[in-house]
Amino acid sequence: MSDFAHAIARLFPPGTRVSRPKGGHLLWIELAPGTDTLALARRALTRRIGIVPGRVFSTGDTFGHCFRLNCGFPLRGELERALETLAELAKER
Repeated sequence: MSDFAHAIARLFPPGTRVSRPKGGHLLWIELAPGTDTLALARRALTRRIGIVPGRVFSTGDTFGHCFRLNCGFPLRGELERALETLAELAKER
């Protein structure tokens, strides 16, 4: 999981925050306020990358700038390239 957190810190826009849960294989990523992660998820899906936008975890738009990411597999090869692509998409806003 720390490989993912380090890669996110290196690749994603400045100010991106990553939670490190005590268990499981998921990360909670917080982008800049105003970022629409539902739109990000839609753009990512066109590249065959799946994320869960934060607003599905709230009845409002409290987490509209956040998303959940699975990090249960080793970060290498195709998965590493997908994370790089996701970071580029996140920079587009």
